Amino acid sequence: MEPLPELGPPKPPPYKKIAIGVGVVFGVLVLGSLLPDTPRTTSVPIQPKPPPVAVAEPTPPAAIEQSKISRELIGNWIDALIGYSTTFFSQDGKVFMETKFRDGSSDVKEMILKTFLEGNRYEEKEKSETGDYYTIDKEGNLLTWDREGFISKTLALKNIPSFPEPFKPESLIGTKYTRPYSDWVMAEFGNPETLKGTNGSLWIAYFPKGDFTIVTNKESDNVLNAATGKRPRMDSGDDTLDNLAAKAYIKDGKIVVVNENTFRWRHLKLVLNDTGIFTQKGYTYTWKGLGFGQLAPGKSISIAPSQFTKTDGTRFNTNTTKILKLDIYAENPDEHLRIITMVWSN
Repeated sequence: MEPLPELGPPKPPPYKKIAIGVGVVFGVLVLGSLLPDTPRTTSVPIQPKPPPVAVAEPTPPAAIEQSKISRELIGNWIDALIGYSTTFFSQDGKVFMETKFRDGSSDVKEMILKTFLEGNRYEEKEKSETGDYYTIDKEGNLLTWDREGFISKTLALKNIPSFPEPFKPESLIGTKYTRPYSDWVMAEFGNPETLKGTNGSLWIAYFPKGDFTIVTNKESDNVLNAATGKRPRMDSGDDTLDNLAAKAYIKDGKIVVVNENTFRWRHLKLVLNDTGIFTQKGYTYTWKGLGFGQLAPGKSISIAPSQFTKTDGTRFNTNTTKILKLDIYAENPDEHLRIITMVWSN
């Protein structure tokens, strides 16, 4: 059995003797005191809390566009060939022109609106040296003018032609390849490369970005044919070019031939009294005028029958042989050989 603890007043805690009284220890004046012998602890200073960091809230799209809410749109136009868009808008009682370029840069100018009987006119507040100003036509297109007169027309967005998806070159057939439509074709499909087969009547062009070829009539600007790929000398696809239109008669002893097509004949050859087509049994005359044997629309040539010869050199003689038939051979603008036969009843 363990002994019971002794009874009595509690014992004071042990003291650590630091110094007693006042004395000099190693030449240093020391003040002494008695301190309880408590465990030593290291004091860590409390650092003040840093202020909270403000986290930027994402700006809602509505706030980003807040500056544009008060805008009142007047019109929006795009020039695809040059590569910029133009917007007219009013804001805070003022009119502005904003131009955005293909490289992402932009420019805003304050405009002065002037009203005339023929319509509104927009001038730059800071006058240009050439006196540029702008008007809007009835279709909503932007017209640019200066002191010398009209400069250009830029299509309104609503008037911009849309190309079908997926795009088929054949969809261009029947359209007119003129500005501003041609600008949009070039912007969409690249600058055209003129191909062989182009002549005074037809333009054959290849568009690299779109990888297709078109044939246009130079006089009407109509797109006659279009197909995928690069196709030099492509057929125009115009049925009116399948045959020659001509008139032939005898005047003053000479044979007169008139080109009644709307295109220029090339490599013109005339054959009298042939027994067939390309049999080379008739009397032949090859027209060499105007280079490549060309004959313009509405023009005529007159040839004496004696200038027609056979392959053996025999000349046509009207005293011994009657003119029964005249075959006219010529190339159309597709450079395809065509023929028309004129028959005499005498």
